[in-house]
Amino acid sequence: MARVLDCGLARIPARVAPEAQRYDNKAHACMAYIIILQYFGQWTKDRYYIFKVLIFLVNLFTVQSLEFSNSNNIAITGLASLNSQLFHIVIHGCQNVKVQGVKVSAAGNSPNTDGIHVQSSTGVAILNSRIGTGDDCVSIGPGTSSLWIENVACGPGHGIR
Repeated sequence: MARVLDCGLARIPARVAPEAQRYDNKAHACMAYIIILQYFGQWTKDRYYIFKVLIFLVNLFTVQSLEFSNSNNIAITGLASLNSQLFHIVIHGCQNVKVQGVKVSAAGNSPNTDGIHVQSSTGVAILNSRIGTGDDCVSIGPGTSSLWIENVACGPGHGIR
């Protein structure tokens, strides 16, 4: 029996949109499917490609769960992030940031799901945290200095780079 993805306003049958069943964020798949029904009236085979493009565009504008930009003296403690579409936490252009006791989790086969991305920031400490993603646990972008990482359990993922 084929599974369906219940979107409230519509139900996506597994045979019609198998791509939807593979997305971690089912809301994005539902949004794309409902847009197609509203504008095209019904599902046909050629709509499947439009569906994939719509999901791509929705995901393009949903790239991280949490971003800190151009801020000072930040403390992030005890935060949990689950199945972000791309970056879980982004620290960009910040100074004096302490990340402690954070748990980041995504499937090991999920592409481009960096746990914590630090870029153009100074004085960042990531401590006593668990990060498991399909990509880098901690990714270090250009312009980063004085980054301290201690007691971080990393995996699955590509480690710290």
